[in-house]
Amino acid sequence: MDSKGYCKLLTNFKLNGLKFNSFVGTKWFISKFIILFVGVVMVLSKDKVLNIGGYVLSGYFLGMVLANIRSFVISKRMWELQKEFLDWEKIEEVLE
Repeated sequence: MDSKGYCKLLTNFKLNGLKFNSFVGTKWFISKFIILFVGVVMVLSKDKVLNIGGYVLSGYFLGMVLANIRSFVISKRMWELQKEFLDWEKIEEVLE
């Protein structure tokens, strides 16, 4: 992400608060859906190797989702403090 995009995201967080869908983004949802879909297809496969790979991929998916949710909860909890330390004037300069 470039600096303008990051500053725009911070401004969005300031105006609307920290929301999960804006925190992780659309690409996150798409990539997790693809990983889950491939994992389920592999688990339902008759081939034992693909089946084991599907379980590994499903575990990887679950771990990533839980880690991202944990990261969001911590970020949301700390947002009010972080908001006070940001130099909003510099952020507005970057956006112009």
